[in-house]
Amino acid sequence: MAKRSAFEMAEATRLDPYDNTEAGSLALEPTFFDLISVRETVESIAMAIVLAMIFKVLQAEAYIIPTGSMAPTLMGQHVEVASEGGDYFFQVGATNEGPSSRHPGDSNYWVHKVRCPLTFEIRELARQGLPLPKDAEGRQVDARPNDESFAGDRIVVSKLEYLWRDPDRWDVIVFKYPGAAKVNYIKRLVGLPGESLVINNGDVFVQPTEGLDPALARGQTIARKSPEKLAKIAIPVQDSRHFSPAMRAAGLPPAWLPDGPREENASGPAWVERCLPSSQWQVRAEGPAPATYQLTGAATATAGRYDWLRFRHLVPRQAHWRLVRAGQALPDNFVNSPGHLVTDYYCYNDAMIADPRLDGATDWDESRFGGNWVGDLVMEAEVEVGSSGTLALDAVEGGVHYLCEIDVATGRGKLSTVISQPEAAVAFLSDPNRADGGRSAVLEFDTPLRGAGAYQLRYANCDDRIYLWVNDVPVTLPGDGCYVRTGPLHPYYHPQDFGDARPLGLGFQGGEITVQRLGVARDFYYLNETDFSVRSRSSLRTRYGVAIDDRLGLFQFFEAAERWMTPEFQSLFYWFGSEAPLSWDQAFRLSEGQFFPMGDNSPQSEDARKWRAPKYVERRFLIGKALLVYWPHSWNEPPLWPNFNRMRAIH
Repeated sequence: MAKRSAFEMAEATRLDPYDNTEAGSLALEPTFFDLISVRETVESIAMAIVLAMIFKVLQAEAYIIPTGSMAPTLMGQHVEVASEGGDYFFQVGATNEGPSSRHPGDSNYWVHKVRCPLTFEIRELARQGLPLPKDAEGRQVDARPNDESFAGDRIVVSKLEYLWRDPDRWDVIVFKYPGAAKVNYIKRLVGLPGESLVINNGDVFVQPTEGLDPALARGQTIARKSPEKLAKIAIPVQDSRHFSPAMRAAGLPPAWLPDGPREENASGPAWVERCLPSSQWQVRAEGPAPATYQLTGAATATAGRYDWLRFRHLVPRQAHWRLVRAGQALPDNFVNSPGHLVTDYYCYNDAMIADPRLDGATDWDESRFGGNWVGDLVMEAEVEVGSSGTLALDAVEGGVHYLCEIDVATGRGKLSTVISQPEAAVAFLSDPNRADGGRSAVLEFDTPLRGAGAYQLRYANCDDRIYLWVNDVPVTLPGDGCYVRTGPLHPYYHPQDFGDARPLGLGFQGGEITVQRLGVARDFYYLNETDFSVRSRSSLRTRYGVAIDDRLGLFQFFEAAERWMTPEFQSLFYWFGSEAPLSWDQAFRLSEGQFFPMGDNSPQSEDARKWRAPKYVERRFLIGKALLVYWPHSWNEPPLWPNFNRMRAIH
C-alpha cells in the first residue's frame, strides 16, 4: 500500500472511532527517507539499500513534527521571530497553515501577530498575502521572507533504545497511538508501569498501585526531575539581556531591582526613592545596554544583613504598548505594582490569526496569558565575586522563603527556610534512605563557589525540591534537597514581605560582587483532565466550588497582590494545600507494561489525560526514544541557510 501524506493520515485519525485528537495533538509522519522507491537493480546499490534499511529498522529513523503539543521542546509548523534587539528568537505555532490543518490553504488561518515571551511586545508579521504592517513613520514595510511559517522540527528516533530496557520517566518517547495504531505520536513519559498517577497544582504525584497510601504526604509522592533534566527543559520567563529599550524609556525599571528596607507600613515596590538610597547596589540600566549590578568594598551592608536584588514580574498589556508607541508614560498603578504572578503562559500558543472577526473586536490581549499560578521557578545569574563575603539565593513559593547561603571564602553552603505564611511548615528530607525518614530543618553542604572569580549560578525550587548548580554542574545537597511542605499553598503578600510578588532574590554581604546577567525560567505546569479546554485554549478552572469564568477577572487577581490574602482568592487554591488530600481514588492507574505520556505544551496536547482510547500506551506500541533535532528548518533569507542554533539533543 502506498504511503499517505501527513494530511491524509490526520484525516484517517479523525475518522477512527477511538480518536479524540484536537488542536495540539501530535502525529508523526516519516520524512522523505521513507518515501524513496528503489528501482535500481545494480547489486552494489541494492546491497547499500538493504544495509540502510537494516540500520533504519534496528537503530534509528527520521521523522518530522507537524503540530505543537511538545512545544517548546519540539516545534511543529511554526513561525520564528526575532526579538526587538534581534538576538533572541522565539517560536509561535502555525499548525493551521501546515498539512495537518483542518483548514489547509485557508488564508483566514495564517498567523498574523505574535507576542514576545520576555517583553510581551506584540509583533505584526510582514507576510506575503496578508496586510503588511507600517513602520514608525507610517510607511508600509516590505514582506519579510523569514516571517513566513516553517515546517516542524525533523528529529532522529532511536529504535534500539528500549529493546533491552524500559523507558525512564521524563524521556521523550515515540509510540503508536492506541486509538489508531498506524499513527505515530511523540510525548514525554510521565507515568510508569504499576503506578497510580495524580495531577495537582501542575505537578505529578505517583505511588505504586499495590499498597497505595492515600494519606502519604505530597512531598513524599511527587515525581521530581533530575537536575540535568530540569536545566534543559525549563521555560524562559525573563532575561536581563533581552528587554525593550522603548519600555525602559517610558519609565519601566529593570525586572531585577534593589530591595532595601521599607518604612513602617509602607506599600509599593522597593525600587522607589524611599528604598533605593538604603541599598548599596549600584545599578546601571540606561539606553540599550542590559542592566548590571555592583556592590563595592566601600559599600558594605550592615553586619548580618544582605543587600538584595529581587525579581519583579510585570506583564505589559496591549494598552501599555500603545502608550509606549505614542511616546506617553506608563500608568503609575502599573509601574508601581508590587508584582504579578508568574503563570503557565506559552507564547507558542499565543498567535493572532489573520481573521478580521477576531482582530479588534476580541480582546486578544487578555486571552492567553495562562490561567494558573506557577510557583516552581528557576533563577540564573552570572556573578563575579571577591575573596570574601556571603552570597544568598532566595526562592519564594506560597510565602515560604527557601534560602541558600554560601560563604565565598570556604564554599560552604547552608539551606534553610524563612516562613512568612503563618500556617505553613516545611521539613527537609535530609536522608530519604533512612528507615525512620529522618528530617532536618537546615542542610549544610560544600559547593565549588570558593574564592574570587566568575561563576555561573542556577538555583531552583521545583517539584518540592531545591536545586543548585555552579558553572552548570549540579551541587549535591543532603537528601537531594527534597522537602515536605504542610499547610495552605497560595500566593502570599505583605507590604513588609512581598512574598510571591518578588519570588526570587540574590543577596550579598561582606564583600564585592558584580552581576552581569539575571534570568528566570519556570517548570512545566501539567493540567488535570478537568482543568482546561483545548478548543478555547483556556485553563480556567472551578476550584473548591468557586467558578472562574471571567478571564479578565482572574488576571486582575493575579496582578493585584493586595487581594492575594483575601478569602475569595485563597479559596481558589484550597485543593493545593496539604489539608486537601490528593484524589488517589480518581488516579490514573497503570498495570505492568503500561505507560502514561503527556505533552510539554499541556494546554494544547491531547494526550493520555484525554484519550477515549485506553489512557495508556502498551509496551508493544513503543517505537523508540527521540534523540536529536537534526534539521529544525532552513531560513528563507538567506535561502536554504540552516538554523544551526536549534540543532540539538532532545531532553
